[in-house]
Amino acid sequence: MREFFEKTFGPAELSVVDAVFKAWLAESGITKEMPEAELAARAVINLFREGS
Repeated sequence: MREFFEKTFGPAELSVVDAVFKAWLAESGITKEMPEAELAARAVINLFREGS
């Protein structure tokens, strides 16, 4: 489990995470300033970690 939290992302990985997050924001109509955006960002990062 510790390895899960210590996973680091390089530029390529961050680009993928950023693109997915931005696409989700656009589709859902949520802005980065809304509380839901932070929850979604955490979910995207966790899902990416699980898939790596």
